[in-house]
Amino acid sequence: MLCILLLVLMNIVSSASQEDNSPISLYPVPLNTNTLKIKLLSSVLDNAKTVELRNFIGRKLRAQDIKSKELEFADMSQYPEGVYVIIIKDGTGKIIESAKFMIVK
Repeated sequence: MLCILLLVLMNIVSSASQEDNSPISLYPVPLNTNTLKIKLLSSVLDNAKTVELRNFIGRKLRAQDIKSKELEFADMSQYPEGVYVIIIKDGTGKIIESAKFMIVK
């Protein structure tokens, strides 16, 4: 049962991140390396101030300021397998975009 749920989640996550019109691009998905690369479209970058990494229940694990359209989170091997969320916030703390991805080991 758990394997089926994981396969369904992986399919949802990978198909969502492969959309060309998505304002956030994550690589590689599912994540099986030490570094998650994030690329933002210009339409998001104009208002974006911070990017956050959260686990699927919403706990903030990391945050960093956005200085360019390409950024990364290194040392991702410390996190267990599961579904995670990238959240892009503007200067007031309002969420303007989000994307899901999965860590597999």
